[in-house]
Amino acid sequence: MPENVAIQLPNLKNLDLRYLSKIPPWLETLCRCSPLLEVLDLEFILRDIEPRIVNIFAANLKSLWIKSCYSVVRSQIHRNKFYIDTPNLEYLTIVDSTSCYYLTQNPTTLLEASLDLTRTLTETAAMLGDDDYRKDMAKFVRRMCNVSNNLHLRLDRNSNIMGYLSNGEINNGVMFGKLATLTLDLRMIGMSGWKDLLLCLECFPNLKNLEVHHYWLTNNDDVAVEYDKPADCLVNKIKRITIFGLIGLTRELELIAYLLSNATVLEEFHIRDGLSLGNDLRKSLFDLPRASSTCEIWITSEDIYSRIKS
Repeated sequence: MPENVAIQLPNLKNLDLRYLSKIPPWLETLCRCSPLLEVLDLEFILRDIEPRIVNIFAANLKSLWIKSCYSVVRSQIHRNKFYIDTPNLEYLTIVDSTSCYYLTQNPTTLLEASLDLTRTLTETAAMLGDDDYRKDMAKFVRRMCNVSNNLHLRLDRNSNIMGYLSNGEINNGVMFGKLATLTLDLRMIGMSGWKDLLLCLECFPNLKNLEVHHYWLTNNDDVAVEYDKPADCLVNKIKRITIFGLIGLTRELELIAYLLSNATVLEEFHIRDGLSLGNDLRKSLFDLPRASSTCEIWITSEDIYSRIKS
């Protein structure tokens, strides 16, 4: 379809475009000329390695889902740039580790947002996340500050933006004041991911549920976590914490002890995939002091299910 083609779809509400090998030049026009568009799903399996600028302007859009990767190994460091102007957006999902994203204004009705920045097999060393990339993506997440139900971030070592969310120069005091649930996948990041998370918890003052997927394949994690003054939400707001993938490190036990000793209103602490912790470590959880008198600890895996109750 030519770039300057006339498009008029006044009644279109749902649009699903899949397996696009390049970013179509008419995409912006299509969005602008569909005033009732509410749901937009885009999947790119790109062969075109030239960097593109994509504008998605849709005033009535409620749900946006974008997945983008390359079908061939890409060595260039230039990234596609997506500019999103959707003030009434409620659901946002991005699965893309090669592009930069920008929200031109903060969606005020955002309910759920999910961002997967984990590296794909077609990325070479030249495409690894650099500081500018991580800063841009942290600013993108900051624009989601009105999200209320759930914010899900899936990160790896190359896309770990948690430290930038707690950076005052980048965060500028932005608070996710409505957010109830924060879900994090810290793939192969180790304890440094927790270090960044504990620092940026101040950005989530009314958080009720914290879920962290902490899968780490080695015990050679030498990052020390300094447990300073806990965030107010940890002390006074969080009622449920769930952690996946602990492997029984001493520092992990120290982390659990820190969380339990500061969370005064915590009701449930779940450790999933807990079999690898070993009997001694599981038993030691009985001895950890808990700031909340009503807190229950649950340890579950495929073949073990136990509850530790005060």
